[in-house]
Amino acid sequence: DFDLFAQQSRPETLHDHLQWQLNLSRLSPRDEAIAQVVIDAIDADGYLRADLEELQAALAGALGGDDPSPEEIETLVHRVQSLDPPGVAARDLRECLLIQLRQLPPDLPARGAALAVCARGFDHLPRGDVPALMRGLDLDEAEARAALDLIRRLNPKPGALIAPAPSEYVVPDVFVRRHEGAWLVELN
Repeated sequence: DFDLFAQQSRPETLHDHLQWQLNLSRLSPRDEAIAQVVIDAIDADGYLRADLEELQAALAGALGGDDPSPEEIETLVHRVQSLDPPGVAARDLRECLLIQLRQLPPDLPARGAALAVCARGFDHLPRGDVPALMRGLDLDEAEARAALDLIRRLNPKPGALIAPAPSEYVVPDVFVRRHEGAWLVELN
């Protein structure tokens, strides 16, 4: 009579997934505390929504009076960015795409062109302006199109891979029923 599934806990969140990976890393207690603050500042889409000053303020006094420098925090932001899913802890879409592209195999066709598009031609990316990319980055049309195709396959919201949004069911405000030849409208 034991129900195995009755003991299931809540679904895994992005923070849980990142914390699990962080626990597998060999970090000093100080670095682990800084990385935990970085993870806590990541939203459900996987973006780091706090700047270095906010992270430094959150850590003020938490490490025994020895507050971390912005460089130390930046190092641990990069460490969190190396975790799965690729692109997590990016500060904006451009950085998210660059992180994902850097984690692809170096010999992947169009990877170099895609990195150049995201790094130097990002303003032309939303419009898919191939002629502007060709002029600005010295690419031929095939390279520019291949780069755009590769970028389109990347995930702009890496956190959504781990913790998909829960289903929201529509609850009707009223019920309309036919009763004895007449229509009845009832509030729910």
